[in-house]
Amino acid sequence: MRTIIRVAGACAAAASLSLALPAASALAGPDGGCDRGAVCLYAYYGYNYSGAYPRDLWRDFTESDAYLGDDLWLQGDTAVETSRIVNNDASSVKNRSGCEAVLWQNPLFTGAHSTFAAGRADPFLANGTVGNNTASSLSIWCA
Repeated sequence: MRTIIRVAGACAAAASLSLALPAASALAGPDGGCDRGAVCLYAYYGYNYSGAYPRDLWRDFTESDAYLGDDLWLQGDTAVETSRIVNNDASSVKNRSGCEAVLWQNPLFTGAHSTFAAGRADPFLANGTVGNNTASSLSIWCA
C-alpha cells in the first residue's frame, strides 16, 4: 500500500512540475518559417513582414503554454532571445503541429480565443476573435 501511495505522489509531483516548465521550442526558423510539429507565433503581421521591411521576431511551441509572459521572442537565424516578451505581442500565427491550437486572450487558457486547425495560419490576428497583441496563453490539443 505504501509503495502505491509513493508512486502516486511522485506522479502528481512530476505532473505539477511539467505545468511550471516553459514550453519546449522546436527552433522554427526565421523569415516566417515554421517547422512541422510546431505552432509558431510572430510579432508582426504577415509572419513578420511589415511593409517593405521584414522583421524577424518569432517563437515556436510544441506543447501548450499557460502563460506567454515568461517567453521571449527569438530573433533572426541565430535564434537569439530578445528582451521583448511574447505575451500580448503576437500579430500572426502558423499551426504546423498536426493538432488543434488555440490562442487565448488571458493566461491559464481563459477569455476570448481563436482556434486554428492543423495546417491553418492567420497572417493578421487583428481580424480574429483573440485579436492583435492580446494572446496570453496557447493550448495545443491532439485528439
